[in-house]
Amino acid sequence: MNTVYAAGDAIPAPSAPSSQRNPGDESAPGAPQTGEDICPECQGSGKQGQNACPNCGGTGRVVKIIGDA
Repeated sequence: MNTVYAAGDAIPAPSAPSSQRNPGDESAPGAPQTGEDICPECQGSGKQGQNACPNCGGTGRVVKIIGDA
């Protein structure tokens, strides 16, 4: 889901990666040999119904191990 901004609207800056580990994360954010992926529970929306997705903590992303660590 993309947000559309009108001319003159303040566009929020991208948030820095959280150092908080969520239940769907395979490793700590920023750990070697990891990358972000779309949360499989909310399909990247960050929400389940009206609430924040408990798997990704509302970010829409989870940390996956991509190396052979």
